[in-house]
Amino acid sequence: AQFEDIPDAGLDLAQAFTPEPAGEAEPDEATIRGILAEIGKPTPDKELNCGSCGYPTCRDKAIAVYRKKAELYMCLPYMTDLAQSLSSVTLSVTPNYIVAVDRGLRVVEINLAAQKFFGVSRQKALKTELSHYMEPSDFEDVLLTGRGISNRKVKIGAATALATLVYAEAQDLVIGFFKDITEEESQREALRRARLESAELAQKVIEKQMIAAQEIASLLGETTAETKVTLNNLKAQMLHESE
Repeated sequence: AQFEDIPDAGLDLAQAFTPEPAGEAEPDEATIRGILAEIGKPTPDKELNCGSCGYPTCRDKAIAVYRKKAELYMCLPYMTDLAQSLSSVTLSVTPNYIVAVDRGLRVVEINLAAQKFFGVSRQKALKTELSHYMEPSDFEDVLLTGRGISNRKVKIGAATALATLVYAEAQDLVIGFFKDITEEESQREALRRARLESAELAQKVIEKQMIAAQEIASLLGETTAETKVTLNNLKAQMLHESE
């Protein structure tokens, strides 16, 4: 089938459209400041205006958040500060001892729990040799092999700890995590001693019972022999009298 040209009917179908900008709500100053405060910018001097979020200024970003055109926490400086603060809090509140050393086995970081355990401040501990505080041989092995150590029982002074050592290749550091198990070890040792004492006591009871059984058997044997002799004598006498 062939399509024939449709004759022009002389109709004008053109239509003109005039764009009308959509009205957008403008947040007031208090709202802007409240949004900025949520990402660590409570005052104008905290506004870095770095542009990493894609907006030229922090205020522009806050307005975009208000208009639901941007995510609140899409702020690189804020997320970086948050990550660093969380790391600092973790290092501060964890009960485990954390020590990081460089290839020269010098302390480059030590957390609060380790400072209290070793009785040293961070400023004093930094750049001092690890051997001042503990045996460094495990750290040396990790530096030489690049392979970490997991849950190895070690002695640190009078304490016992489970050591996990990790090699940070990018920084060429070894980070040691030590969980103090001194109390658990003391309880385990006390339980072991109690079991040994119970076993020894049971052995003594068994030995006494064996001695008593032997003595009873001996007495029964003597009594049986005497009874046999007496009965035989009585039998003989009765037979004699009968005759």
